[in-house]
Amino acid sequence: MKVRRRPKNWPVWILTGLLLVLLMGTVLWSVSDNQGKVAASKGNTVQHLPAYKDFDGNNIAFKYKSNYGIHQMDAKDEDLELYMFTADPNFDKRLAVSVSRSDGSYQSNSGYLLRQSQPFVYTKSEITVANVPAVKWIKNNGQEETVYIPRNDKIAVLAFVTTGDTETLDSEVTDLLSTFHWKN
Repeated sequence: MKVRRRPKNWPVWILTGLLLVLLMGTVLWSVSDNQGKVAASKGNTVQHLPAYKDFDGNNIAFKYKSNYGIHQMDAKDEDLELYMFTADPNFDKRLAVSVSRSDGSYQSNSGYLLRQSQPFVYTKSEITVANVPAVKWIKNNGQEETVYIPRNDKIAVLAFVTTGDTETLDSEVTDLLSTFHWKN
């Protein structure tokens, strides 16, 4: 039995293979990093601006990042509208949106009561959304932000959740809330 010997230039082949893998990874990272962004030139610099879509429900409307897909869910009981937004392609962020009948107070919402009963898990802040007082609960690990926006006999609840990067969640919440408005 004859034993095959490695060619003398085997380190070159290994180094070439590693460089190809590195190059492919860099290209894939660059493509995924730029997905959902629009380049706009300004002078000699290039800015990357996120692309947005309009959500136009029966009771509420807002702008959201274009990398989210929407699934309308069946509304039950007191729900008037119910949607699940899922970020694509990573599926690491979700936005649950509901509009429900309410008595005008937060105390009629079980999700609000749950967060209120767990101050060691959630932090409450009072905010204003579309010139209406609202409440935002942030989970202490930063992976969830839920906003309650009441109006007359309705309440809109927007629950933002991520399993990934928590750094961008707050800016996404702020961007969406700045465009939120009640329709009727």
